[in-house]
Amino acid sequence: MREQIPDTSQPRFVTDKVGTPLRPKGKPLYLLPLVLLCGLLIWLILNMPQWLPKAESPTLPTPQPVAAKLEDTPFQDAQLAKARREAQDILQQLLSVQQTLESQAVSRWAENAMQAALRQAEDGDDFYQQRQFTQALDQYQASLKALQTLQQQSEQVFVKAMTEGQQALVEDDPELALSAFDLAHAIHPEDKDAHAGLLRAQSLPKVLKLLKSSGYAEEDGKIDEAIDFASQAHGLDNQHLRASQTLARLQQSKLDQLHRRYMSEGLTALAAENAGEAINAFNQALKLKPKDADSLDALRQAKSKQLAQRIAGLMRQGQQLEAQERWTEAIENYQQADALQSNLVQVRVALLRATARAELDELLRARLAEPLALRDERQYASATALLEQASRINLPGPRLSDQITTLQHLLVQARDPVSVQLISDNQTEVQLFKVGGLGTFDSKQLHLYPGKYTLLGKREGYREVLHEFILNAGDQAPVIHIRCTEKIGSI
Repeated sequence: MREQIPDTSQPRFVTDKVGTPLRPKGKPLYLLPLVLLCGLLIWLILNMPQWLPKAESPTLPTPQPVAAKLEDTPFQDAQLAKARREAQDILQQLLSVQQTLESQAVSRWAENAMQAALRQAEDGDDFYQQRQFTQALDQYQASLKALQTLQQQSEQVFVKAMTEGQQALVEDDPELALSAFDLAHAIHPEDKDAHAGLLRAQSLPKVLKLLKSSGYAEEDGKIDEAIDFASQAHGLDNQHLRASQTLARLQQSKLDQLHRRYMSEGLTALAAENAGEAINAFNQALKLKPKDADSLDALRQAKSKQLAQRIAGLMRQGQQLEAQERWTEAIENYQQADALQSNLVQVRVALLRATARAELDELLRARLAEPLALRDERQYASATALLEQASRINLPGPRLSDQITTLQHLLVQARDPVSVQLISDNQTEVQLFKVGGLGTFDSKQLHLYPGKYTLLGKREGYREVLHEFILNAGDQAPVIHIRCTEKIGSI
């Protein structure tokens, strides 16, 4: 028999097994019958003369040794090579799926199924060593199918873990939340929601402890300390509903407490005929609760004590502010005067005048802040009407005069076109938003009103390009390149 060279290309899913009495040193079982047969033949040759009857002839023909030569045929060699290739292909897939499942912590959610699938692969190894290639391939394929089924199940396990984790957070169950999100994060470490949920679950025990401390502090009347604990809890997890609600409730409670203090101070001062201090206290209360009816009523009572003097002073201050074109502050003075005693004609007239001028000033400042918007026809018409309104003001004052002059200049510039030179490659389809398609070209000159524009370039097989540019009045003609150069799918 020719010496057999060990085949190093055999697929192995698991490490070589330790030898057993039937498989010493892990050798294949098919050698055992061959060894026994050879031993039997030798024993028969040595003992056969004793069994045969003695003949007259003194000697018998010497038996010729039979050399058994077991060799694989070329066809068997080809079948073996084909089986090895198929097994190797399947094993590559099998190992890839196994690695993916192990990276998804499969041992935590399907340990038994995983081990059963791996045992099928080990059985395939055993069949392969016994040259039973069809059975070996069947086992490998069955193992691969089982692992692929587990891979599909991983998404269901992930979704379930995420759902349980979110519900556990809602129910303030730290252990369940941590267990669920830890599993979800193990399956998909790259998932942002799983990572965020794990962080929330890890911080939940501390959040609950801080909320408990906040509750104790509130019971002891230590509102600032309670707010501090609740604020820490909210800082650890700003999505925790109870922490958010507790913090908001405590802050509102503190506001109510402070509001009551200001109201008490104001009423005490009002009883002592100290209208100035009472007004200050009631104003502080109104800052906390601007629409509080009790605060407004108390403020009116305090102001009524010095009504005439206060109204006159506020009116004088308002007129001074109007002269300085400080309309918002003038309105505040007139409003305070009107609050002291409503329906005074001079106060109402002054208030309407100041309000109208404040609105005009606001419109002019907003219009002057966005000169490029005048390229739009509606904006241009609106600005023209605003200019006419401002020009009708008698004694406009320095600020309004400057605004009128500036707006007139901007309206003229808005209708003074600026030249633009566009450079392309005669293959890119170019579109100018709010203007229209420009087609393909090598070079094109446009005359556009000042403003902000966007070019879009398209070309078959290439990535679209966007180019934004701004034209200001008086600019020299800019040169803008627009072409598609990056092929789709290129690296």
